Formats: sequence, C-alpha cells, structure tokens
Amino acid sequence: MRYLATFLIGGALLGFESIASADVLVYEPFDYTSGEPITGQVNAYSQATETWQLAGDPAKDAIHRVGSGSLIAPMGSFPPSLGNDGDLKKSGTTNTTATTAYDRLNIPNVFNPDLSPKYGANSTLYYSVLLNVPSIAGLTIAHSNPNANNDGLIAFSNVQGSQGTAPNTWNGELVIRLGADASKYNLGIRASTTPNNTTGSIPGATYWTGDLVPGQTYFIVAQATLGTNPGTAANDLNSIWLNPNSATFGLDETNRPAPDGSSIGGDSGTDANNSMQSIIIGAGVATAGAAPNDTFIDELRVGTTWADVTAVPEASAGLFVALAGVVMWRWRKK
Repeated sequence: MRYLATFLIGGALLGFESIASADVLVYEPFDYTSGEPITGQVNAYSQATETWQLAGDPAKDAIHRVGSGSLIAPMGSFPPSLGNDGDLKKSGTTNTTATTAYDRLNIPNVFNPDLSPKYGANSTLYYSVLLNVPSIAGLTIAHSNPNANNDGLIAFSNVQGSQGTAPNTWNGELVIRLGADASKYNLGIRASTTPNNTTGSIPGATYWTGDLVPGQTYFIVAQATLGTNPGTAANDLNSIWLNPNSATFGLDETNRPAPDGSSIGGDSGTDANNSMQSIIIGAGVATAGAAPNDTFIDELRVGTTWADVTAVPEASAGLFVALAGVVMWRWRKK
C-alpha cells in the first residue's frame, strides 16, 4: 500500500509539473457559485491569479452570470468539466434594450514581466471554448450581414483591466448571426480591421461557418496571429476550428489540422500597442443588443499553441491527487 501511495503521489507531482511547464496561460472552468456575476470572480486556475473585471459602462446592466451546470464536450474525449458554465446574457433587468458590456480577464505575462506587451508583433495566441446557444431568441443579426463586427461573443483585447466604456478593438473575435435556415445560426471569425464585405466578394473578410443547431454544444478553437506590422489587415490572421477531430488534440504546430476558415485583420491600424493582453467575453455591443438572449460558454483556455488549448492535463493531475489522498488516508488508518 505504501508503494502504491508513493507511485500515486509521484504521478500527481508529474501531473502538476506538466501543467506548470505547459504554456496554458488561462484556464477558466467557471468554478464559482451559480447565479453570481462573472465580474469580480477570482480565477485561480491560470498561471497567474486574475480577477474578472468589467469592460463597459456599469449602467448598461452587463449581467453575465455564472450558470448552473456544465457543458459537455461533443467529442467525448475530454474529461468532465469542472464547476459551472458562464451565461452571457445580453442585457439587464432595467436596461433591456441597452448594449451590454464585456467581462475581461487579463492574460498573465509570466515569461518576461519587464516586457509589455508580451504578445505583440510576430506573435500568436489561441483560445478554445465549449459554446452552446440554447435558443436563437433575441438574435436579430440577419444572415445577410457579412460582417457583424459589434456582435462578438469572445475576443482578444489590446488592453488590460477595467474600463468604463465597451471595448471596440479586438483580435480573434467570435461573432454570430442568423443562419440561412432562420431557426439556426452561424459563427464567424474576424478582427476590428477585417475588411467589411459589402459586396460579398472581398478576400479576407469575415469567415462564417455553416448553420449550427441551437441547444447543441460545440467545441471552438480560434487563433489570432499578428504580423510584423500588426493592425495592418493584410498582416494579421484570424482562424477558427469547429469540432476538430479529437485525434488532433495535443498535436504540435507542424501537425495541427488546417483551420476550417480564416479572415485577415488586426485590432486597429492606430493601436500603439498592437497586442493581445486580455480576453473578453460578452454578448456584443451592437445597438439594442442583437445577440441571443443567452449564450453559454465553458472550459475556456488561452495558450500560445494548438496543444495548449486542446490537450487537457488538469483532469488527470486532479485524479492522481484524489487517488493519492485516498491511499494515504487508508495507509495511515492501518
């Protein structure tokens, strides 16, 4: 029994070492009390402890809340989600037609604290997330809208901390609109300077998925890459994967799958930072709130590689810890 305990504890330590050595910058399982605002929650699962902060006018009634229950990954190979999920409501109880603010979580700069911003020119970041739109109720963005720049659900932001106005610059923005089938919806990927596709044929404009089914959970991976002159649309690239094959999870950059689609564009041609310093979540800032009434997200990850946001060492490490604890308790009892 003693040898088994030693083995399990060693395995647990190895598991923790694999987490610490990985470049997973943010892991957010929404392991908070159901019903509480996301703003103010302290994320302790990432490489640095960060607090969710409001990015927008508090009077706009941003009521993004901790949901009840977890989303289940569609591919079945992920371990069960921790905690709850995030419920991105689009408006509050007293301002039902107001645009919503976002919640922002800083991306920890753990590699070189003296270099700010870390993720500027010639850098890339990924995020992955489980997403479920339970109903298209409240979604008013027409399928004919080729851009939907102000209807983002998740994006990288070029600043950190709280702010009193809603953000208006982003990279890797996940946007939403109605599907060709009006009972369904599309997800798109773009950035602030992505060309507006007014004619329907502009290269590099917002890429849109096919029609997606309300109430179904999807696993989304997005990548934002900044070129040598970030903010210039042609230099920056945004890509998306929808339910990638689980056999590709954890692969290196050379062997990762090709994206389902991409668009060009960065945060802003006038942004002096040209960087990605935080991740924002919300229900868009379109006039009168054009996004769905609720969008549920879970198991949010941010990293610098495909493997960071598709491999999940946390659950195996936790299992080792739990088993080791049980074994040690029984051994001491004997």
